[in-house]
Amino acid sequence: MERARALLKDAEEASGAAAAEAGQDEEERASSTARASELSDTVRQLREQLALREQELKAARKRRELAAARAQQSARAAARAARTADLARERVLRLGNTPDS
Repeated sequence: MERARALLKDAEEASGAAAAEAGQDEEERASSTARASELSDTVRQLREQLALREQELKAARKRRELAAARAQQSARAAARAARTADLARERVLRLGNTPDS
């Protein structure tokens, strides 16, 4: 009987220890689940932000390309206008140097 009581006591202690460990494991599982959910939400938000920023980047690159093309056209127009002004200046000088003036 004494031996049976000692075995019962050991079994009850082991059961209590196992229950305590199971409780800790359950708390860790719940905490890990909450953290995983939180991280999942953060990842989803970051992916949405990344997609938005990629669209903004694409639009900015397109605007840059258009601005570069317009700048190139403007530079060519300015060069043509400068040539026209040079030709007009030369004509005025030639006309000014003729005896008929």
